[in-house]
Amino acid sequence: MIKKYNDNKLIAFNMIWSIVAVAVNYAITFFMTSYVTNTAGAEAFGFVTLSNTLTSYIDVISIALNAFACRYISIAFHKGNIEEANKYFNSVIIADTVLSIFIIAIGIPTIFNLERILNISEELVFDVKILFVLTLLRYTITIIGTVFSVGTFITNRISFSERQKSISYLVQGFLLIFLFGIFGTRIWYVGIALLIASVYVFVTNIHYTRVLTSELRFNISKFDTVAVKKLISLGIWNSINNFGNILNSGLDLIVTNLMLSPSIMGEISIGKSLGTICNSLLESATNSFRPKLLQVYASGNIKTLVSELKKAMKTTGMISNIIFTGFVVCGRDLFRLWLPTQNTEFLYIIAVIVLMSDIIIGVVKPLYYVFTLTKKLKLPCFITITTGIINVISMYILIKYTSLGAYAVVLTTLVLNYVHFFDTPIYAAFCLREKLTTFYSSIIEHFLTCFIQVFLMYWAFFRFPNCNNWLMFVLKCAMVGVGTIVINAIIILLEKYWNRRRQQA
Repeated sequence: MIKKYNDNKLIAFNMIWSIVAVAVNYAITFFMTSYVTNTAGAEAFGFVTLSNTLTSYIDVISIALNAFACRYISIAFHKGNIEEANKYFNSVIIADTVLSIFIIAIGIPTIFNLERILNISEELVFDVKILFVLTLLRYTITIIGTVFSVGTFITNRISFSERQKSISYLVQGFLLIFLFGIFGTRIWYVGIALLIASVYVFVTNIHYTRVLTSELRFNISKFDTVAVKKLISLGIWNSINNFGNILNSGLDLIVTNLMLSPSIMGEISIGKSLGTICNSLLESATNSFRPKLLQVYASGNIKTLVSELKKAMKTTGMISNIIFTGFVVCGRDLFRLWLPTQNTEFLYIIAVIVLMSDIIIGVVKPLYYVFTLTKKLKLPCFITITTGIINVISMYILIKYTSLGAYAVVLTTLVLNYVHFFDTPIYAAFCLREKLTTFYSSIIEHFLTCFIQVFLMYWAFFRFPNCNNWLMFVLKCAMVGVGTIVINAIIILLEKYWNRRRQQA
């Protein structure tokens, strides 16, 4: 028996479990990064990150099919058109399976010749190849299982799938502890743990689809090439956008490997892994609002949709500010305790730049969904591709002709990512036929809050002694966390007071 809750409670449950999933994933990654880096070196960890990054290249193909699948299945389901929902549901399953077989057929031979493509230390060649094979298999399972997440999406019970993700991360963690503890440090053990965790998520998503949306059933006779063509014709713009994202940041590690060194690639991958984890938290928070946003958009109530988008922006903005402020104040202590054998000051600076690039932009993340809802993806794709090309060219020039080195890799992404503070809110408002400045009040408030928090917290803890143990570090983080929450609460109260005074005037 599945309990029913109102929309606000469902969003809250979705977000809580999303945050729990990210927190558990962070804990596992935290342990794995420290262990692999301190025992096998930064280069070894760099290839762990790179193997996951390379799957984003394959996403350029798969996302064309899957980007709109959930949207069309959900809308048909909500309208009671179960026949059409099943047509899309089954067509995507079969097409994804065929695509996965194709990816494996191309990917395995490529991996066997990997040392001819990348700079890999001789002692790591075998481990890296096995790791990449396991990562490829995990990715194909994830592709096939993508459509089975539609059950929790349709019923606004994302909390169920996020809870299972949390359990899968724990499974992954226990496997890593067992394998590292018994057999020593081999980076392909990470691939085994991730593969088994992905199989668990795949199976549980199938279960929830059967329980929550029993009307959706696998039936090969429901496959429809017209439905696949329709999804691809719309999703191709998401593929183009993904390609632009790769040009913007997905090539960082490969460029570093080929133009600088594998060890520097490993150091940058540590900074980027923190950005990825924090970005996952923001993505999870954003995704928690999407079922509600889709329902409101389907009803045609644009004013309510704008209100829900601003609510989502306020939430993601607050989360991004707390994350960034906490890291600016506590980041040096984190690296000193976490990776004492590495160049901690360099790692801190790289990580701050990465977080400035990926996290501060978090306030506009909910607006990206507007382009999917309205099916207006061409202009955002063009902008992303353009900035991506500029990013790659700038990165190459700065590395080759300046002494910036590793900093050139992350600084170019930082500068170009901030373009989205301008194009995203304006075009989202245009797509909804609202005033072009509709969302800028939320963005301005976000920047002011971020500046105030960072300034006050950094000043307050400027003379705080260096943390020499984890207990002291946790205490400092807790104090910074409480401080940022109090500042946010004061700003929210002042905002409400100001709005009330303005309405009375």
